[in-house]
Amino acid sequence: MTFGTIFDVKRFALHDGDGIRTTLFLKGCPLRCPWCQNPEGISPKIHLRWAPSKCIHCGICVSICPLGALSREKSRLDIRIDHRKCDSNGLCVEECPTAALSFNGRRVSAEEMAEEILRDRIFFETSGGGITLSGGEPLIQEFFAAEVLRICRENSVHTAVETTLSVPRSAIDAVMNYVNLFLVDQKIADSESHRDILGADRDPIRRNLEYLLSRRAQVRIRIALIPEYTATEGNLRRLGHYIGNLGPVQPSVELLNFNPLAENKYRIFGQPWPISRNTERFNPEEIDYFAGVLRKAGVKRIVT
Repeated sequence: MTFGTIFDVKRFALHDGDGIRTTLFLKGCPLRCPWCQNPEGISPKIHLRWAPSKCIHCGICVSICPLGALSREKSRLDIRIDHRKCDSNGLCVEECPTAALSFNGRRVSAEEMAEEILRDRIFFETSGGGITLSGGEPLIQEFFAAEVLRICRENSVHTAVETTLSVPRSAIDAVMNYVNLFLVDQKIADSESHRDILGADRDPIRRNLEYLLSRRAQVRIRIALIPEYTATEGNLRRLGHYIGNLGPVQPSVELLNFNPLAENKYRIFGQPWPISRNTERFNPEEIDYFAGVLRKAGVKRIVT
């Protein structure tokens, strides 16, 4: 059996490809995007997490932890987790009366996961949907991803992978024959800024994108509009120029509006939110403006 580590399964997803989809989120990502919508998916490891909104501050978890990995701040009721001490034995999770403690992932077999996904097949068939692998970066777990996708394809389910393409070429080859649609992120156009902000080189990502297109894979490029990062005229113009010169058959480009709801995850995980507080989603006029910048730079097909 092939095993992988996931952190969520989202049913009835409408924004991870066409139709109604079941989206499987895999842990682990080579990028360090400051605005990541799924910070729990960055690390490949499974960690304990605490949800303050569910906590009744009973102190049971602190008292029963045999390793002293849990403590309470002196001046507040907040629970602090020392991940260096925690061995994920799960005793605190089992005894917590309000499920305020949980793990941010689980190990599953590809066969078990595919079986769970195939229960939603009726919704895929009636809506033109399917399964989407997301993350994190799902191709980090290439063998697990390939096996899940293979089983779904053999059962006539449409498959999509949302990917940064910041992976070795071998990871792409491992899943190529089982993917109907690649949803490829493009973020920062400038090479130096890409490395400084995201923590990885831009050029291998572009080479992988061009490889997919050379293999005639179905590709849709996605640009998340992040204030102060990706959603600037200069960045979009440079991305548009690159996309517009990819070849005679350009992939379509989907613009994803900023989602401020992710801020709550950062608060729960005790991490700083990189976007200015109270920043709102872009309005339709602003989205149209960004689309216009891309069109002027040479992009022919834009989905908003």
